[in-house]
Amino acid sequence: MNTDDIKHLADLSRLELTLEDIDTLSESLPEILNYVSAIEQMTDVKVGNESGEDFGKHYNVFRSDEVTVEPDYFTEDIMNNMPETEDRFLKVKKILKTED
Repeated sequence: MNTDDIKHLADLSRLELTLEDIDTLSESLPEILNYVSAIEQMTDVKVGNESGEDFGKHYNVFRSDEVTVEPDYFTEDIMNNMPETEDRFLKVKKILKTED
């Protein structure tokens, strides 16, 4: 791939790349593609008998819903990451208009 191809892919991906980024990517892109190809080959391999049937049973695991943490366990951490709060609520600007 040349630099124009990389710029085009970056535009399609909505990525802003510097010239240094493009140079680095052009050098490492073949290695990345080889790695992806190796993963694809591994996922294409059928495990099981020669007829191509999958190995092992497939089933869903169901469990009952239950609370695993104490109430308000994460509340303080979440509220500390909010830009603006009031009591236990996230404060946001009004986005709805009411016209009479």
